[in-house]
Amino acid sequence: MTTPQVATTEGSNSSPRRSKFSIYALLGVPPTPSSPASQKFDADHKFVTSPVFRNPFVFGGLRLLTAFYTLITLTVMIAIYEIRFETGSSFFSFFTHLSYIGLCAYLFASSVQTLSYALRWKRNGAGAGFVLQRWPRILQALHVVLYSSIVTYPFVVTIVYWALLSSGAFESKFRAWTSTSVHILNLVFAVGEILLSNSPPIPWITLPITVLMLGGYLGVAYITRETQGFYPLTQPPHSAYSFLDPKESGSILGAYIVGIAVGQCIIFIVVHFLIVLRQRWAIKARRVLHDSANFTLDFSSGSSRSRSRPRSKAPLTPVAAEEGVAAHEEEENGDDDWEEVDRPVSSPAKKSKDSRSSSREGEGSRDREESPARDII
Repeated sequence: MTTPQVATTEGSNSSPRRSKFSIYALLGVPPTPSSPASQKFDADHKFVTSPVFRNPFVFGGLRLLTAFYTLITLTVMIAIYEIRFETGSSFFSFFTHLSYIGLCAYLFASSVQTLSYALRWKRNGAGAGFVLQRWPRILQALHVVLYSSIVTYPFVVTIVYWALLSSGAFESKFRAWTSTSVHILNLVFAVGEILLSNSPPIPWITLPITVLMLGGYLGVAYITRETQGFYPLTQPPHSAYSFLDPKESGSILGAYIVGIAVGQCIIFIVVHFLIVLRQRWAIKARRVLHDSANFTLDFSSGSSRSRSRPRSKAPLTPVAAEEGVAAHEEEENGDDDWEEVDRPVSSPAKKSKDSRSSSREGEGSRDREESPARDII
């Protein structure tokens, strides 16, 4: 009987070890599809809420508006390059365009998720969730990876372009608009996602992933050189900048490649901790869900842990104590503080006080009605 117990214990301990090194766990995705409800993807709804816009319809609408702007920009650029310059076939060879397509895709995906959360929030109350939480884990993981890329690549694109490739950026109205859209507004949209959303800090596992994707683009650049005859580092139809040409760059080519990779690492670290600071401010300012401040999931160890917040030692007044109990009951029911921001409804504590006062008035009226009977008896 002892041997099976040891085997069972070892078996139960082996599962967390496997989940610790799971790529899903490192991305913040539940380790198994059958995980408890408390360990669902983005349980605190951080990807679909904002510390600034309390109404999720406003936040989702802003994301959708910026998504349509990026889509219109891409559509017009492809049309002009193909019709006017006959270079539309090379559009997808440029890293600027590829990263902008990724930004457009994330803005559409996040706006759909945010609006789905808003509709459920309006119909079923806070804590109703959003559709991505019920989709396959692979889509949840890709959502996190895409988010990590769109908040870091725009910095790389903008810095490299304005430092090395911006000659003639405003020589025509069309190029001035495209340069502004894909080399300035791309950074504005990225910073907006960093500061205006409650999205969690980008996972460290996505740092090597984003660097590998940058390295993979080198293959695209050299394939373009062999098939189309130029290195895709400037926007067509302008002359190609021989940034990756070994004949012209020589030994400096390696320094350029390593420098961009190191720059991506530095940008990633800065963005990660910038999001950490924004998250701490949002928790301190009570701009996130109640559970976000007190509870965090540790999928890497297959368990959950609570984070206690410092509480004031000052004695509570009866009203404050009553409100605290009501807030605690609200947290127990899984509700968040978004539902009450834009709705002109009284707080649960006030409702409970009003119901108790009305019940006391009702009892008093019944006592007054029954008092003659008591006198007769």
